[in-house]
Amino acid sequence: MTNFNQAIAKLTGQLYHNGNQAERAICTRKFIDHHFDMPIPLDKIAHAVHCSKFHLNREFKRHYGITPSQYLKDQRILEAKKLLSGNSSVSSACYTVGYDSLSTFSMLFRQWTGSSPSDYKKARMNK
Repeated sequence: MTNFNQAIAKLTGQLYHNGNQAERAICTRKFIDHHFDMPIPLDKIAHAVHCSKFHLNREFKRHYGITPSQYLKDQRILEAKKLLSGNSSVSSACYTVGYDSLSTFSMLFRQWTGSSPSDYKKARMNK
């Protein structure tokens, strides 16, 4: 095999390898987008995209800059904000987006938005 052919083979391997990683990150994101309202541990997500949770964390973070768990929390909080802007109560929004604990939901919501869910809802109702 010539040096040129070796270089082509090496580049082809890298391209397909990276393509597979990108596809896995995209599939992970789609899986989370469709199942964010259910309790989905990282093990279940990794199983759905056929890799280890450690490898999945690295690949996802390389492509999106955050871990799958952070992305899941982001999606849940974004959906909760939509629900709270409407007619949903805080507890209803909490359970609808997949949290089992109102205190955990309130703590995470405050961390992500800077206000409690009830304060956020009041502010949206006054607009």
